[in-house]
Amino acid sequence: MFLNRNSDAPYDISVCRIVYRSLWLTMLILAGVLQTHAAVCSLEVPVYDASGNKLAFRVSRVSPEGKREINLLTVMPNLVSADGSRISFPDDTLLRRVIVITLEGANGQKVVRPILLMQCPQRASVRVGEFELYGDVLYVTIRGRASGCRFSGDWWIRAMPMFGANSSQLALDGYVQPDGTFALSGQIQGERYLVVFGKDKRPVKAIGVDVTVGKDNNVGIVDLAGSCP
Repeated sequence: MFLNRNSDAPYDISVCRIVYRSLWLTMLILAGVLQTHAAVCSLEVPVYDASGNKLAFRVSRVSPEGKREINLLTVMPNLVSADGSRISFPDDTLLRRVIVITLEGANGQKVVRPILLMQCPQRASVRVGEFELYGDVLYVTIRGRASGCRFSGDWWIRAMPMFGANSSQLALDGYVQPDGTFALSGQIQGERYLVVFGKDKRPVKAIGVDVTVGKDNNVGIVDLAGSCP
């Protein structure tokens, strides 16, 4: 039970959380009964391997945050439905809430991701697997040489994971030297990266690069001719 705010006894926080989660689930059930004419939103959760190839995964479970034993696809099929890697739901029920998505691959592999629903429609990609060799796994380097432009002034390079909405890896920043050479090093994972070359506030060219942990990733010569600022 809840305690009086004016008393000296503290609230039972765990009880408060249980009551809140139960109230949210009740609201969702009522919304499924009452809001029959609400607009339909969708969330696409495509799954890619480390090379950026799309994999055949399907959504098998959708749960409220903190209530993973509940599958909304089963208890409220008229409210939340799934088709492959896409789920559909009324726009006035789940937006601005966190849901937990379970996806299953053809070989039984499962991926579980919490996702904050912020817009309609929404896309939140997932990356599984990693390129990895034996070697230095603490720091990975992406290096090469840009050509086709005069590299004077504030030339920069930036790399970030191409796929994976919940990736914890931050983008890497580096310089493009006057001779065009560049090198980016950091604690990154073995996957496909989007590498952007730019000058001042203008992006000049973006390329895709497969990065392997445990080796020196030399991308060779990157021709920027025709895109020079």
